[in-house]
Amino acid sequence: LHLLSRRQRQMCIRDSIWDEPLNYIDIFSRMQLERLILKYEPTMLFVEHDRKFCEKIATKVIEL
Repeated sequence: LHLLSRRQRQMCIRDSIWDEPLNYIDIFSRMQLERLILKYEPTMLFVEHDRKFCEKIATKVIEL
């Protein structure tokens, strides 16, 4: 983060980067998480292997 401008750092704080957000949550928590993301539409960068979650949540997908 030290290489970013002040504005870019502020945006990173507001935005989210998630690595495997569904790894250790139960199905009820997962459903709540999906509803919240769809309701608030945050800017997120996430890595997830669950295709259904990605298809439901992501607006753009980059596959490696």
